[in-house]
Amino acid sequence: MKLIINGSDRSGEAAAAQPAAGGAPLAAQRLQSTGDEAAFHEELLRQLPARSVVQLEPFAVPRSPGQVGGLLAAFKTRVWRFLRFQHEHVTTQQNNINQLLAATLESQHRAHQHECAALRRRIEELERKLDAR
Repeated sequence: MKLIINGSDRSGEAAAAQPAAGGAPLAAQRLQSTGDEAAFHEELLRQLPARSVVQLEPFAVPRSPGQVGGLLAAFKTRVWRFLRFQHEHVTTQQNNINQLLAATLESQHRAHQHECAALRRRIEELERKLDAR
């Protein structure tokens, strides 16, 4: 099945978001396969915005066998429908917090990268001045 968004094929991105056969999400596998700390941070920051959102998708209530299991599943389904509004309200607030934290982490990482680059340039400049003497 293909996933088309705004005329472009996004099937690969959708497949990457699905859990792998071993149970671990592909995103976690990509983080584990990064070679160094810088690559790990880049991959983490790339994934963080998409992974910081709490999903509100409906789910099937687990059911135990027998009549009692069926009654409990029906009861849990009704309770879930009743609490859905409250859950969505809290989830929306949590998503806002998660997105702010993700943006803050990314901003801090970028600022740290710029600061390190500036320090490297300064060190190189000082070393050139020292070598010129």
